[in-house]
Amino acid sequence: MTVLSADQAERQARAALAADQLETAETLLRALLASGRGPLHLWSLLASAVRRQGRIEEAASIQKMLVEANPGHFELHFDLAESLLLLGDFDRGWREYHYRYRLQHTSHLERKVQAPRWDGRPIPGKRLLIHDEQGYGDTFQFIRMLPWAKEKSGAHLVLQINAEQIAFARRLSGIDEIVLRGELPPPFDLHCEMMSLPMALGLQLADLPGPMPYLSGDKRRLAKWKRRLAKLPRPLVGLVWAGRPEHLNDANRSVTLASLAPLAMNGVTFLAVQKGPKADQAKSPPAGMTLVDLGPEIEDFEDSAAIVSVIDLLISVDSSPVHLAGALNRPAWVMLPFVAEWRWMMGREDTPWYPSVRLFRQTAKGDWGGVLRRMASELARLAGQPEPVFAAAAPAPVPAIVPVPALKDCRHGRMLFLPNDLYVGRSLDLYGEFSEAEAQLFESLVGPGDVVVEVGANIGAHTVHLAKKVGPGGMVHAFEPQRVIFQLLCANLALNGLFNVRTHHAAAGRQPGSLLVPPLDYRAENNFGGISLCDVDRGEEVAMVPLDALDVPALRLLKIDVEGMEAEVLAGARQMIARHRPILYLENDRREKSADLIRLVDRLGYACWWHTPPLFNPDNFNRHRDNIFAGTVSINLLCLPKESPLVVEGFRQVAGPDDWFDAQ
Repeated sequence: MTVLSADQAERQARAALAADQLETAETLLRALLASGRGPLHLWSLLASAVRRQGRIEEAASIQKMLVEANPGHFELHFDLAESLLLLGDFDRGWREYHYRYRLQHTSHLERKVQAPRWDGRPIPGKRLLIHDEQGYGDTFQFIRMLPWAKEKSGAHLVLQINAEQIAFARRLSGIDEIVLRGELPPPFDLHCEMMSLPMALGLQLADLPGPMPYLSGDKRRLAKWKRRLAKLPRPLVGLVWAGRPEHLNDANRSVTLASLAPLAMNGVTFLAVQKGPKADQAKSPPAGMTLVDLGPEIEDFEDSAAIVSVIDLLISVDSSPVHLAGALNRPAWVMLPFVAEWRWMMGREDTPWYPSVRLFRQTAKGDWGGVLRRMASELARLAGQPEPVFAAAAPAPVPAIVPVPALKDCRHGRMLFLPNDLYVGRSLDLYGEFSEAEAQLFESLVGPGDVVVEVGANIGAHTVHLAKKVGPGGMVHAFEPQRVIFQLLCANLALNGLFNVRTHHAAAGRQPGSLLVPPLDYRAENNFGGISLCDVDRGEEVAMVPLDALDVPALRLLKIDVEGMEAEVLAGARQMIARHRPILYLENDRREKSADLIRLVDRLGYACWWHTPPLFNPDNFNRHRDNIFAGTVSINLLCLPKESPLVVEGFRQVAGPDDWFDAQ
């Protein structure tokens, strides 16, 4: 056994940090600090090791102690600021963030001006100079606050800004004068850096995002790019895979175009809007990706603004085009590293800064593959394409602690669920309910004594509610083919004392047979309610039965959520439907299959309406305010027999086979 001296242990800890061996570094540092005492620089190293593992609250606790012990150490203040802002602590976070001007690599950003810095008080009759200071993305993000500063200060507002973004500033209200960076500004009484405005204004999360969009593009450029892109097949998806190489965190945030290969799919036209040294990668797109290189045609941000205003979606790493798209209130998906910059906060898929932006985070350090697989699945839904199938990765080592299902009291009963399920589990965990708008619809459709068939019951988030609604005199038949998910379904029924549910570990289809359930790692993050069983070539065999084989005396509601196999289930239920004429509630989120499904429903003698409830319910059971499902809706058809006397209000009726839920 080797015994290390304190100096040797510290050197090894520093080497481990440099090599990104964070757990090793933490172990060594905690041993050195086991007494609770030790030099501040070791505590600072420990805070870094902990923070880089994503344990931000723990890191902030150490950093607060360090700042109290050494208030004159400016770098400690700045480190604390980034942790506090990640956690959403704006009160202290903005104050500590001001210490950025004392750091060696940012001290040049502080303007050497004689006038005092504005502290947020009204200064009517005075001249206030506000100047940009950092990257283009920062300016796009914080320029929204100039009208707020104008209103609060009552001053004559002068903006000093870089030439590349001056045109956007000229179209922004509240600015009295604009001068280019590098030019002598007119006389002024007070000044404020643009990224110090949150501190001066006392910015809180509740103040965001403010009026949207707050930036606008040039109309002539917009017309130009509409003409340029008009003949390209939609959807049009812009790609940005790298930020400025000078950025201190660029190696952690940028990728290569080749690494975006999982996004390639038929039916999507990708547009390279990348600028800079890595733009040449557009000449060699990944196999199967239809890519149009717009980089050489993009002269400035005005072109970029017009492009994101025309296309359907921007997919980008954390760089200035994301902020531009967000400021224009255009859809953008952002690829974020495991511990992202403070502005993106922690654990959110949305951002308070930009309602139109969705965040895709690494769930493990360096795991861009997982990010891209989730993006590809969502992109396939958006484009109406089949769910992509990825080659199975090598089995991961079994962790020392295997995640176990969580048990919580929810709106409709006690629920056992997988917290790492991206939709059902996460929703039950945060909100105590799942897709409550659907549950509320079912309230109006079924009652005591009714019979319900639910195909694709998952863990029973709606089954439990339906079983309680139909009561002891009614019956629910619940089908779920995934063995682990089926076991949780049965557990949830037992937990709630429900004996009026017959569970079927099977899939429903056109005719008797079997199909394969793909192998899944239930310890990893996944959408376990969105697993497609179409065209699976290996996995666990499970029985497939036609619903016509069920002997039910009546049927009030047939609910089908089977990821693209809805028509197959209906084809095997023709006799049941003809005999009982139930209400049909069908998932229909795959555009390539929608027309055939609508035609089939029509042939069965049904009229249908779109039902697209958002996953987030502001009045959720847990009163949780953050909407992690911003912009996400379920796409369903509510179908009634054409002879039914029921009247549907508030839903748009399907106009025909080619109709789609978002048609105007």
